[in-house]
Amino acid sequence: MAVLDIPLESQPFHYEEAVSTIVYSMNPRDVVLTMVDGEILVQDRQLVQQSEDDIIGDARKSLAVLQGR
Repeated sequence: MAVLDIPLESQPFHYEEAVSTIVYSMNPRDVVLTMVDGEILVQDRQLVQQSEDDIIGDARKSLAVLQGR
């Protein structure tokens, strides 16, 4: 689940066009809260469970494993 702060320039916000409005008109700073599998990952636009450096480090390790195949 993601909670969005929809800027005025993205409105009117019609349900029928919700996906295209989110994909094409919004950016990461519009995401206020992100929840996955019942756990809050981003709250008030801040990472809650891990630092950005930890996430990047984990991604680099995973990439190295994939490239080693």
